[in-house]
Parts: sequence; C-alpha cells; structure tokens
Amino acid sequence: MREVTGWKWTADFARLAQVLFESAREAILITNAQGCIVMVNPAFSALSGYSEAELRGQNPRLLQSGHQSATYYTALWLTLQQEGVWQGEFWNRRKDGRLYVVLTTIREVRNAEGQLTHYVSIATDVTKQKETEQRIKYLAGYDVLTGLPGRTLLAERAELALALAARRREPLAVLLLDLDQFKEVNEALGYTVGDTLLVQVAARLKGLIRQADTICRIGSDEFVLLLPDTGRKKALRAVDRLVAAFHQPFDIAGHSLRVTTSIGIALYPHDGARLSELLKNVNAALCQAKKNGRNTLAFYDREMNIAAFERLVLESELRKAVESGQLRAYFQPKVRLADGALVGAEALVRWRHPEHGLILPGRFIPVAESSDLIIAIGDWMLKAAGQQLANWRNQGLPPLTVAVNLAARHFCAAGLVEQLRRLLAMQGHAPRLLELELTESTLLDAGTETTDTLRAIQQLGIGLAIDDFGTGYSSLSYLKRMPITTLKIDRSFISDLATDPDTRIIVATMITLGHNLGLTVIAEGVETEQQRQILVDQGCDLAQGHLFAPALPAEDFIAWVRQYPDPVMAFNESAYPSTSSWVRASVLT
Repeated sequence: MREVTGWKWTADFARLAQVLFESAREAILITNAQGCIVMVNPAFSALSGYSEAELRGQNPRLLQSGHQSATYYTALWLTLQQEGVWQGEFWNRRKDGRLYVVLTTIREVRNAEGQLTHYVSIATDVTKQKETEQRIKYLAGYDVLTGLPGRTLLAERAELALALAARRREPLAVLLLDLDQFKEVNEALGYTVGDTLLVQVAARLKGLIRQADTICRIGSDEFVLLLPDTGRKKALRAVDRLVAAFHQPFDIAGHSLRVTTSIGIALYPHDGARLSELLKNVNAALCQAKKNGRNTLAFYDREMNIAAFERLVLESELRKAVESGQLRAYFQPKVRLADGALVGAEALVRWRHPEHGLILPGRFIPVAESSDLIIAIGDWMLKAAGQQLANWRNQGLPPLTVAVNLAARHFCAAGLVEQLRRLLAMQGHAPRLLELELTESTLLDAGTETTDTLRAIQQLGIGLAIDDFGTGYSSLSYLKRMPITTLKIDRSFISDLATDPDTRIIVATMITLGHNLGLTVIAEGVETEQQRQILVDQGCDLAQGHLFAPALPAEDFIAWVRQYPDPVMAFNESAYPSTSSWVRASVLT
C-alpha cells in the first residue's frame, strides 16, 4: 500500500485548470523558456484567427503588427527580467490581416528550483474600447462634417507655430473667414444643402494652403487659417487666392450657388502674442469687414476693441434705460403741403441718460438692432404713442395721426397684431390715428408669416408706411403685394432736390408712382423753402423736417400745436431756430 492523496489532489487541480484554460474568455498563450508557443486556448485562436496547430512552435512575433517599436519590446523584456511580470498593450495582427488591440499580462513561470520554464500571456481584447477612445479623441480634435481640425487642434498647432515664430522672429497671420448670408442658404434650400456647401468650401480651402498652414472650422460657417511666416503682404496675397476661389460657383443638388466671404486678419506679434488674443482681435476685424458691406476684408485695428467695449457698455446701459424709464418720446410734426395744415406727427425715441444727457437714436438704435432690445424699444414706443394720443384727445387737440417706427424683427414677433388690438381698445383710439413705419428691407425679405401679419394690421385699420423709400436694392413688386398706405421719400433725395436735376426727376417719379398706386407720399428731411416749393409743384402730399419743426418733447409739441395757426409761437423760438415762419403764416393765408 502507498499514500495517493497528494496525487489525487494534483490530478483534480490539473483537470480544473484544464477546464478554466479552455473556457476562459481571455486569450491565453503559453511559451517555453525560449519563447516558442507550446499552447493556446480556444479564446486565443478565436481572437487571432490561428488554430493551435498553426501556432505551436511559432514565436509570438508572428502576431506583431509593426505598431510597436523595437524600443517598446526591449523595455518589455527588461521589465520581465527584473520583476517577473509585465502588463501593457499590444497592437496585433490577425491571420486575415485585421488589427486588434489587447491588454496583456505576461508572467514568468519557474520550477521548484527557480529555473525559468515558461511564459504565460493572458490578453483581453480592448479593440472596441480603443476605437471608442480614438473616436472621442477625433471628435474632440476634428470637425465631423468637414474633417478639418477643430478648436482643440487649433490650440495645439497654434502653440507650436507661435513658439517657432517667436524663436525665428517671424510674423504669423490668423485669418477668420465667414460665409456671407449662409443662414439664408439653410433657410431657402435646407440644412442638407448647407452642410454640403460647407464640405465643398472646406475642400476648396484645403487646396489653397501650404503644408505648414493650418485650416480649422470653429463655428457654423466660420473657418480659421493659421499661416506661419506671413506678414501683411503675404496675408493680402492669401486673401486674393481665397477670394478668387469663391468666384467659382458651388454645384450642389442641381443648384449653382455663388457664395462670398468676409475675412478678418490679425497679425502676430503686432495684434497679439497668444492665440486667445489673436482670435479675439481677428473676430473684431471680421465684424468690421461685415460692417463694410461683406465680401471684403479688414485688418485688425486697436480702435476696434475700444469700439466693441464701448458697444457692450452702451448695450448694458441701454438695457437699464428701457427698464428704468430713461427713454423719451419726441414728436416731429407732419404737414400737408397743399395748405400747410398739421395732420400728424412721427414718434421718435430719445434716450435721456442720467449722466450724458440726451442721446440721439443714431447712436443706440444700431446697438438695439443687434440684440433683443429693439423689440423692447418698439413695444415702449407703441405704448408711449398710444398714451400720447389719449393725452392729446383729453386736452382737446384735433385728431392727429402718429407714426411709430418698428424694426423688421417686430413684424416677425408673435403677438404683434394682438398687442395692437389691445392698445387700440385700452386707449379708445380710432385705428386710422396710428401708423406703423417699416423699412424696405422688411418688405423685401418678408416671408409668409410677415405678410400675414401686415395684412392683419391692415384689417385693423392701421396704416403702414415704407420708411426711407428709394434706398432699397430689389424689386418694387412688394408695392402691389403688400398692404402699404404711405411712401416716405428718404431724406437723402430731398437734400439734393434743389441742386441736382436728376434727383428732382427721381423724386417726381416716386411721387407719381405712389399716386398711381393710390398711396400717400410724404417727404422727410425738408429743410429749405426751395425744397418745399419743388415738392408742392411736384404734387407731394405731406412733408416733415426742420423747415417746419424739429422733433419736440411731448409738452413742447402740445404747445406748438396750440399756437400753430398763430405767428407767435408758444415756445422759445431760439431753442428751435429751424422752425419756419412759412408754417406759422401758411394757415393764415
């Protein structure tokens, strides 16, 4: 008899190890001390595509993909010799040639005497995780639509480019491109066409840059070009190439689109030493290029940031002004040219600043139009005009029509018609006493919603006047499509009326056009008796301007109206030197 307990335990453990080896989801590879494969489990065969028979006796380098350098493997073996274990990643190649990534642990196996007998490698397939990581990294660094680098890569490349520029004492240019009226492309043709346009623009731009240059997409339709070793002259040459590239139309879904671009330029080191500073300044230059009429360029100037800062301060103070009651309504009389009778007034907004005094609309209205404040100011003016009409009625003044200027956005805003209906009901006004003035651009760009709003306003009985008529750049077909009641000839025509024969012909044509369409015609900016007489001769209906009276505060306007037929004015005439004696005498005669 002999003891067999230890033998039975060893046999059971061997069977258990065999089951674990064969059923493990991890890929297991065992080599001898010389590095030749002696055994692999089914998971390893499934992962690599090789059967155990194909691998037995081979060196694991059979699986190498070439992604790891010789230095990588040297460090691996050094770690194994020193610590007996190594853990890391391998890019391996399957039998069919596809690559995969494994997180691998390699461990030495030694016998009871301490001699190295085998190496055991246990690997987990992390290919999908790696692909996800790479996708995330790509999304962080590149624009998905165009394949161009994004902000992250721009920052990395700019850091290197600026460091080299500083070391070599070379200039560097940052260009910011914005597609003009890209929003209109999306709205008219759809976002799919807009995306295709961006892809084609990106491809066209990539064909224009040097190997050392970087082009990135950082916004919807904004592209940044980072141009090393580029000063002002080279930047201008680069812009010439860009502009020339946009001369060719883009063919998309059967459409031949001609697109222009506005370009801002900032130069290192003059306009900034860091990317953040250069981007801020090049954006200011781009804004200036757009203000200059689009399809043009502008170099950054320090005054741009000063103007931008002042604009921000002005917008902040204007917001407070609307909320705290600093706005004032002024009224400029409108007279009938045939007999000099007072028929109405235009309500004009003024800002009574607590520190800076009276601020005219030319300074703050552009700021309001670039924000939501233009709607708030329009609402305030409608309310002020309604209250003033009620005050005039209560004080016994004759019925006068008041015109209020509204921005294009106001006619797109929901609830304007209901707001006007409530205003008329609360104040008890006849609708004909209220008139809304809108610009030609509002009509030229009017969609179905705006058109419906204008027709609903017409049904309320409120008049609609085209302000600054003659300054538009499109078809006049809106005159027959839209419910317009009045044309206002822009002051730029009236100022040249007495000196330019061509202007007189144009104005006469406008008056005839308006009358043939059944519209009332009013001339604004009338300042001289000669201008008035020409307008009378041409049959113009109404006029306003400093010849008659400037825009007056509400209380002064009332005083002016009460004394209008009387040659002795109720207010200090020296304060309004442009008030015409003709107006005071016209009714008497």
